Amino acid sequence: MTKRIKLQLGSESISTVISNIFIDKYMAEANGSYVKVYIYLLRCLSDPSMDVSVSGFSEKLDETEKDIIRALKYWEKKKLLSITWDCDGQISNLTITQLGGMTDTRDNVHETVDEDSADDMDMIGEIGPAVSELPGKPALKAPNYTPSQIANLKEYDDFDNLIDYVENRLGVLNQAKLNSLAFVYEILDMNTDLIKYLYDYCIFKGKTGSKYIESVAIAWQNKEIDTVEKARQETFSRTKECLAVKNSFGLARALGGVELEFISKWRQEYGMSPELIKEACDRTLIQVNKPDFKYADRILKDWMNNNVTGLEDVARLDEVHRNKAVRPRSTGNVQPVRTTSSDKFSQFPQRDYSKTDYDELERKKIANNKN
Repeated sequence: MTKRIKLQLGSESISTVISNIFIDKYMAEANGSYVKVYIYLLRCLSDPSMDVSVSGFSEKLDETEKDIIRALKYWEKKKLLSITWDCDGQISNLTITQLGGMTDTRDNVHETVDEDSADDMDMIGEIGPAVSELPGKPALKAPNYTPSQIANLKEYDDFDNLIDYVENRLGVLNQAKLNSLAFVYEILDMNTDLIKYLYDYCIFKGKTGSKYIESVAIAWQNKEIDTVEKARQETFSRTKECLAVKNSFGLARALGGVELEFISKWRQEYGMSPELIKEACDRTLIQVNKPDFKYADRILKDWMNNNVTGLEDVARLDEVHRNKAVRPRSTGNVQPVRTTSSDKFSQFPQRDYSKTDYDELERKKIANNKN
């Protein structure tokens, strides 16, 4: 059975004129495909004979049906339209907000029927009810996705790749964790790089519960953190590792992106504690008399390669280096390692004599005296 979709304008005035508010506030930051869908919706309001369906939009705008769905959900999050879902999880109504005016909730202003196939709306139905509240509102929470809804999301290559990425770090995801990932990807609409960093950060913190990950994601949206660089500044600027570096190097300023990448690598890749990072920075300052992240990185990388996990391991490694630096003493006829000196009076071959050498010299001296 085909599904009827109602499209209505939240005002008695129907017009294809594009609001200046949309142009000034919303258009520039939106994906070009999303803008096309919104403008075409306005066009459909002025002509009841136009096909208001995913397949119709797809054919007219030369966009995939998936992109049409994402565009509708995007504009809902921006509060420029609202989607009504029926009990079967399919779209039954689209209400466009008239910018600068009040929204009318009447149901029968415009409606068309998708006569082609009921399958045109299956994809929308599988995604399920959308959350219309703005990010950060108390009511915002992850919906309970069904396996078929997750399967539909997997048709997006970037979401499928995200599952692989997270499972490589957390193991096979249960339904709750899949819900969280889908929520962050679809409802919060985070880009894939930021989602990867979100999970890396939570794993780094040792907190991988679904509610914690969702809370961090919502908090980032409230603070308009939409890039990895902004997230790194937020998450690492006040960590023990960053404070250790700033204290050791005497830095009062905020750490830059490259510096935060070093600290992130020391903690996540090298597995160094704040105490070890501070020790490496202290040694760097003593050796080169200035903050040098590359020099500190060489120290910490060497410690990682030598399985250093604490300050006691550093002391052990220092002892090994000291022992290697001490020249071994000669015994018997074994000749010690010769060293050179910058002293011009010492630039000639020298040797250390053993007791046997002295005995032989004494014997030769006595023999020469007899002659």
